[in-house]
Amino acid sequence: MTTEAKIRQGTTAWFAMVGTLMSEAALQSGLSPELNLSLIEHYTDGVELGEGLVQGLRFDILSGKPAFRVGARPEERADVMIEITASAARKLNNLRSADPNYTAALEHFLSTGEMRKGLLLGLLVAMLNGRPEHRSARLYLCPSGKCASRSCPSTHEPDQLTADH
Repeated sequence: MTTEAKIRQGTTAWFAMVGTLMSEAALQSGLSPELNLSLIEHYTDGVELGEGLVQGLRFDILSGKPAFRVGARPEERADVMIEITASAARKLNNLRSADPNYTAALEHFLSTGEMRKGLLLGLLVAMLNGRPEHRSARLYLCPSGKCASRSCPSTHEPDQLTADH
């Protein structure tokens, strides 16, 4: 993307660009036709876009085919949920993932509640068992991203993943 073509983060054009890039990447990756997965990024303080949608993105892979919609409904759920304030999203999007400040910012936003992420437990189990199907029990990840406890002290061993403490 050239500097003349920069798109302001958080706008509908931004989410359309992100959805398009995610769809193109999914199409090029040779996904299994059995894969079904949904992801929602929802700005918890986002502006209303109309038709009950707020700032965010819904991305689906249905039978191995990607699709997306700009905007998310506040009550809408998906296999992977990212709920974040617009300010936190803006700060994270201005950092590279390899930047140590990115990890520090991510941990800060998770610990303050400015960002929450969730993964359906059934999806996690299916992924671990190599199956694309899933069920609807929600697993919330702690700030370290390694367990399901909302009150986690984040003192996990590097490879530890548990459903509870």
